[in-house]
Amino acid sequence: SGIIKFFTNNSQSMTLSGSSLGIGTNVPAAQLHVGNGNQSPSNTMGSPGVFIENSGNSNTYTALQVKTGGGLGLVVTNAANVGIGTATPGSRLHVKDSVDNSWTSGITIERSANTQRGYINMRGGGLMFNVDSGLPIKFLDGGTTNMTILGDGKVGIGQNTPLSLLHLKQAAGAN
Repeated sequence: SGIIKFFTNNSQSMTLSGSSLGIGTNVPAAQLHVGNGNQSPSNTMGSPGVFIENSGNSNTYTALQVKTGGGLGLVVTNAANVGIGTATPGSRLHVKDSVDNSWTSGITIERSANTQRGYINMRGGGLMFNVDSGLPIKFLDGGTTNMTILGDGKVGIGQNTPLSLLHLKQAAGAN
């Protein structure tokens, strides 16, 4: 009741069950379920709108691939590695830039107010941390700033507002 089955060469290939569509599965577990089996999504995060499964379990199997007009956009492997700009992510998140000469490429982190941005990228053989002009780069531990680098090159260790090229301040009671 309420199920429409589609067959190719006498084999069921697609199922429409209520408002759920299964492609490659007889029992759709989401509004759109694409797979090569009848697995169920993890129920720890509620019911997904889209569920994609693949039977492989290594990084060589691609569970999801999104391409854009400019080439490869996003890949999720069966080993749960995510690649942006690369088809073979070597870690949980692997970002490969399309250019090597931009200060504002790579990973962009932007405030919700759309007013300030920070960037992490590789350029000229080095790892780059960059922020919009006038903003400091801060290293924190548990919410406490341990080191600050200002736009004019001043570095404060234990000091949020360094007054000289290198400004060291030891915490009270520290050895």
